[in-house]
Amino acid sequence: PASGTLTGNGVANRVPYYSGTTSFTNDDGFTFDPTNHYLQISSQATPTTPSARLDLRYDTTVGSAEWLRVNGNFSGNLTSTIFNTRNAGASGDNIFSLVTGGASGGDPILQFIISGVETWSIGVDNSDADKLKIKPQASPGAGASGGEGITMTTAVTPLVGINTDAPAHPLDVNGFAR
Repeated sequence: PASGTLTGNGVANRVPYYSGTTSFTNDDGFTFDPTNHYLQISSQATPTTPSARLDLRYDTTVGSAEWLRVNGNFSGNLTSTIFNTRNAGASGDNIFSLVTGGASGGDPILQFIISGVETWSIGVDNSDADKLKIKPQASPGAGASGGEGITMTTAVTPLVGINTDAPAHPLDVNGFAR
């Protein structure tokens, strides 16, 4: 790479990028806070103060959007790791959160997909009394499969249903059981 001095107008803590072969542009979407070591990538016209070490933000959009993808053709395992190295005082939990907008929002869902073969989901069905469901479908609350899978309620005495979305007993099985 060529060496030289970057000159031009910009805004403090924003990351410049090449907008042409010799031109730099300042972009609101890339912000770095050197004091607190935060990096924010945002589509917001006026980014807010970053709230995490790596803060990815997207403005309101209509329809679905994919936010992050890791994709490759690996002959070995593709591993994603979130590692808290603390090993003292029985503290320093490692928490992975899926958060939706509230009681009228969508469902937080984890999907397990074998491309073109099978999809399983684990999630909280926000529209069905916040039941935790494990289903052989893309979403715990959707599809014609209805009661297939496992459903757990948040009742005073938690109820677990196998092949039923409305368990009435601590263990409620719809079908034959052994």
